[in-house]
Amino acid sequence: FTRSTNDASYQEARIVTELTRRVAGDSTWRLVQRSRVELRWVNSEYNWRLRERLHLQKFFASPHRFDPRPYGTFEAYYYSQYNTIARLGARVGVEFRVWKASDIDLYLARQENSRGQPPRVNALGLTVKLYR
Repeated sequence: FTRSTNDASYQEARIVTELTRRVAGDSTWRLVQRSRVELRWVNSEYNWRLRERLHLQKFFASPHRFDPRPYGTFEAYYYSQYNTIARLGARVGVEFRVWKASDIDLYLARQENSRGQPPRVNALGLTVKLYR
Protein backbone atom coordinates (compact mmCIF):
# COMPACT_ATOMS: atom_id res chain seq x y z
CA PHE A 1 0.00 0.00 0.00
CA THR A 2 1.28 3.46 -0.91
CA ARG A 3 0.14 6.90 0.18
CA SER A 4 1.63 10.09 -1.24
CA THR A 5 3.22 12.55 1.16
CA ASN A 6 2.62 15.38 -1.35
CA ASP A 7 -0.99 14.58 -2.25
CA ALA A 8 -3.17 13.00 0.44
CA SER A 9 -5.71 11.94 -2.20
CA TYR A 10 -3.25 9.51 -3.89
CA GLN A 11 -3.53 5.92 -2.71
CA GLU A 12 -2.21 2.80 -4.39
CA ALA A 13 -2.40 -0.90 -3.53
CA ARG A 14 -0.59 -3.60 -5.52
CA ILE A 15 -0.33 -7.34 -5.87
CA VAL A 16 2.96 -8.27 -7.55
CA THR A 17 4.07 -11.53 -9.15
CA GLU A 18 7.24 -12.14 -11.10
CA LEU A 19 9.18 -14.77 -12.98
CA THR A 20 12.97 -14.54 -13.29
CA ARG A 21 15.03 -16.81 -15.52
CA ARG A 22 18.61 -16.99 -16.74
CA VAL A 23 18.54 -16.60 -20.51
CA ALA A 24 22.27 -17.15 -21.15
CA GLY A 25 25.60 -17.12 -19.41
CA ASP A 26 28.37 -19.03 -17.72
CA SER A 27 30.63 -18.47 -14.70
CA THR A 28 31.91 -15.12 -16.02
CA TRP A 29 28.69 -13.42 -17.19
CA ARG A 30 24.93 -13.89 -17.24
CA LEU A 31 21.84 -12.51 -18.95
CA VAL A 32 18.67 -12.61 -16.84
CA GLN A 33 15.10 -11.85 -17.91
CA ARG A 34 12.48 -10.81 -15.38
CA SER A 35 8.76 -10.54 -16.13
CA ARG A 36 6.72 -8.79 -13.46
CA VAL A 37 2.95 -8.29 -13.39
CA GLU A 38 1.49 -5.73 -11.00
CA LEU A 39 -2.24 -5.68 -10.30
CA ARG A 40 -2.87 -2.11 -9.17
CA TRP A 41 -5.67 -0.17 -7.52
CA VAL A 42 -4.86 3.55 -7.83
CA ASN A 43 -7.42 5.73 -6.03
CA SER A 44 -9.80 2.73 -6.18
CA GLU A 45 -9.44 2.35 -9.98
CA TYR A 46 -8.09 -1.01 -11.16
CA ASN A 47 -5.38 -1.36 -13.81
CA TRP A 48 -2.35 -3.55 -14.35
CA ARG A 49 1.24 -3.04 -15.38
CA LEU A 50 3.66 -5.46 -17.08
CA ARG A 51 7.38 -4.87 -16.56
CA GLU A 52 9.90 -6.71 -18.74
CA ARG A 53 13.57 -6.40 -17.72
CA LEU A 54 16.84 -7.66 -19.19
CA HIS A 55 19.87 -7.64 -16.88
CA LEU A 56 23.41 -8.36 -18.17
CA GLN A 57 26.16 -8.81 -15.56
CA LYS A 58 29.88 -9.62 -15.72
CA PHE A 59 31.68 -11.63 -13.01
CA PHE A 60 35.42 -11.69 -12.36
CA ALA A 61 37.31 -14.52 -10.72
CA SER A 62 39.19 -12.65 -8.02
CA PRO A 63 40.47 -13.63 -4.57
CA HIS A 64 39.71 -10.11 -3.32
CA ARG A 65 36.71 -9.36 -1.18
CA PHE A 66 35.64 -6.32 -3.24
CA ASP A 67 35.00 -8.20 -6.49
CA PRO A 68 33.46 -5.67 -8.90
CA ARG A 69 30.48 -7.03 -10.84
CA PRO A 70 29.48 -4.45 -13.51
CA TYR A 71 26.02 -4.67 -15.04
CA GLY A 72 23.53 -3.04 -17.37
CA THR A 73 19.75 -3.25 -17.15
CA PHE A 74 16.96 -2.23 -19.53
CA GLU A 75 13.27 -2.31 -18.57
CA ALA A 76 10.03 -1.56 -20.43
CA TYR A 77 6.76 -0.83 -18.59
CA TYR A 78 3.44 -1.60 -20.27
CA TYR A 79 0.44 0.19 -18.68
CA SER A 80 -3.03 -1.23 -19.25
CA GLN A 81 -4.81 2.11 -18.77
CA TYR A 82 -2.79 3.63 -21.67
CA ASN A 83 -2.64 0.40 -23.73
CA THR A 84 1.02 1.10 -24.51
CA ILE A 85 4.58 1.04 -23.21
CA ALA A 86 4.60 4.27 -21.24
CA ARG A 87 7.95 4.06 -19.44
CA LEU A 88 11.45 2.92 -20.34
CA GLY A 89 14.26 2.58 -17.84
CA ALA A 90 17.96 1.82 -18.02
CA ARG A 91 20.65 1.40 -15.40
CA VAL A 92 24.41 0.86 -15.43
CA GLY A 93 26.24 0.08 -12.27
CA VAL A 94 28.62 -2.07 -10.32
CA GLU A 95 28.06 -4.34 -7.32
CA PHE A 96 30.76 -5.01 -4.72
CA ARG A 97 30.85 -7.69 -2.03
CA VAL A 98 31.55 -5.84 1.22
CA TRP A 99 31.14 -8.53 3.84
CA LYS A 100 30.26 -12.19 3.60
CA ALA A 101 26.52 -11.47 3.62
CA SER A 102 26.26 -7.98 2.10
CA ASP A 103 26.80 -6.13 -1.18
CA ILE A 104 26.93 -2.49 -2.23
CA ASP A 105 25.29 -1.54 -5.55
CA LEU A 106 26.36 1.84 -7.03
CA TYR A 107 24.53 2.86 -10.23
CA LEU A 108 23.40 5.53 -12.67
CA ALA A 109 19.78 5.29 -13.84
CA ARG A 110 17.69 6.95 -16.55
CA GLN A 111 13.92 6.76 -16.93
CA GLU A 112 11.77 8.10 -19.78
CA ASN A 113 8.04 8.59 -19.16
CA SER A 114 5.73 9.24 -22.10
CA ARG A 115 2.77 9.61 -19.69
CA GLY A 116 2.95 11.31 -16.36
CA GLN A 117 5.41 13.65 -14.75
CA PRO A 118 8.33 14.16 -14.77
CA PRO A 119 8.98 13.14 -18.39
CA ARG A 120 12.52 11.97 -17.59
CA VAL A 121 14.48 11.12 -14.49
CA ASN A 122 18.24 10.81 -14.05
CA ALA A 123 19.51 9.32 -10.80
CA LEU A 124 22.64 8.28 -8.99
CA GLY A 125 21.86 5.45 -6.59
CA LEU A 126 23.43 3.44 -3.82
CA THR A 127 21.80 0.26 -2.49
CA VAL A 128 22.99 -1.89 0.39
CA LYS A 129 21.95 -5.55 0.02
CA LEU A 130 21.92 -7.75 3.11
CA TYR A 131 21.73 -11.55 2.91
CA ARG A 132 21.15 -14.30 5.45
